[in-house]
Amino acid sequence: ASWDEALVSVVAQAIAQEFKGKGANMMLGPGLNVHRSPLGGRNFEYISGEDPYLGARLGASYVKAVQGERVMVTIKHWAFNEQELDRSSTSSDVDERTAFELYYPPFEAAIKAGAAAVMCSYNFVNGTQACSNSALVTGVLRDKLGFPGFVMSDWSALKGVGALSAGTDMEQPDPDWFAPALLTQNNALFRARIAAQHILAAIYHLRLDEFPGCTLPCAASRQSNQRTPAHVHLAEEAAAKGIVLLQNNGVLPLRANVKTILVLGGDSDVGDTLNTWGLGSPYSGGGSGHVPALDVVTPLEGIRLLATSRGIEVLTARSDLDRADIVIVVGATTSREAQDRASFGLDHDPDGLIA
Repeated sequence: ASWDEALVSVVAQAIAQEFKGKGANMMLGPGLNVHRSPLGGRNFEYISGEDPYLGARLGASYVKAVQGERVMVTIKHWAFNEQELDRSSTSSDVDERTAFELYYPPFEAAIKAGAAAVMCSYNFVNGTQACSNSALVTGVLRDKLGFPGFVMSDWSALKGVGALSAGTDMEQPDPDWFAPALLTQNNALFRARIAAQHILAAIYHLRLDEFPGCTLPCAASRQSNQRTPAHVHLAEEAAAKGIVLLQNNGVLPLRANVKTILVLGGDSDVGDTLNTWGLGSPYSGGGSGHVPALDVVTPLEGIRLLATSRGIEVLTARSDLDRADIVIVVGATTSREAQDRASFGLDHDPDGLIA
């Protein structure tokens, strides 16, 4: 929401440095899908928002910064993975003009920026599973967008060994379909050699052979804490610059004679969750993209800290409404992977308070 390419670049560089410090030389991101609906369960992961131009500009900055640290990116999810409901069985039916005008631009820009890998998605595209869709993976991604790197599957997304001939190069997380015996039985070894060439070319292009990182199993590196005060400050700066003020009827900035503030809303003092595959939290959605925050400053804590320093009393009970000079209602929502949101409403029903 900052629309700040330079800031995105600095943040991406910091993330890559932390990845590298943990021994990783590849990142499963950035997510570039364009929001088709505000109910999308993984919208919180995608930097494009609902604007393909925004996604193209920010995605390119992100890719360049991460790979400048010799950490390989995997742009995802190719393609049209704009919903989580029935994501492994539903088909996204898209005509060519819509695809190129709305959904491809972030991926095209990331490819031009040098993205090394692409992750194909769970969903079907025009009736064919994305990773096995040769028109999508070879025809569009390689032939029309000029992608030279390698294509990996989303986790257990493959439906058959035919994905290899369609253009997918790597099966994740295990070789269930790309097992040597199956490749031999299906006369796919020649295409497997091409897949290996795509993977090795990406490795050598980023010179990862010269900077391989830690030695497996990398236990010490993976357990290390790579967070630094500078990166914490950077995260705060990025969050602040991403704030969007939708409307102001003369309330902000608060007038100097405010003596009492009433803070309402069920999310005003909620912490984060350490359960990655749970519902998520207002700070980070649930699923594989959840990054737990151990020491968040809740809105109530932040308001109370600043207000107290200025001699302002902070109230939290609705019964104190008549005493309050200003009322702040904190509303929030979250979403999660593998499940779309059920409604447009905020969590814990603060809509009535806001209205």
